[in-house]
Amino acid sequence: MGDSPLPLTFVPEYRNQPDHDLPIARTLDSTSNLSIIELVNIDMFTTVTSVSSFMPSSTTSVTLRNCNITSFGFEFTAGLNNLTQLDLSLNNLVSAYAGTGNQLFADRCSLTFCELEAYNLSYNKLSVFPITPLNVKTLRKLYAHIVCFFF
Repeated sequence: MGDSPLPLTFVPEYRNQPDHDLPIARTLDSTSNLSIIELVNIDMFTTVTSVSSFMPSSTTSVTLRNCNITSFGFEFTAGLNNLTQLDLSLNNLVSAYAGTGNQLFADRCSLTFCELEAYNLSYNKLSVFPITPLNVKTLRKLYAHIVCFFF
């Protein structure tokens, strides 16, 4: 164990059916009551850039802290219409993720964070202040501690 994220391979529930969906906590009858997902120090780079719909729609809070994340796939938050808290601290993000900027999908809450109230972007590799999340109308708390190194 160390400070680096540990590699973890996610295996689809139906291994014999190729698909881009990779459920972590979805049920066949969609009655999951899971509301909080917290993954810390697990390498999620490949998962968040290539997979959608891997969290149940009942999820309201997601923490992916120190998970080697640099960017996200287009539909990373697909199905998360009730997401109110998102913690992406201690990753390698160079820009803030605030859903899609594509106006064709602007009415899809799961892609534009319609309900997001708290967003933590602290200790990433942001080079400028993240203004994208300021466009989220419901946002009440934005944490963006940016580490600056001067030589």
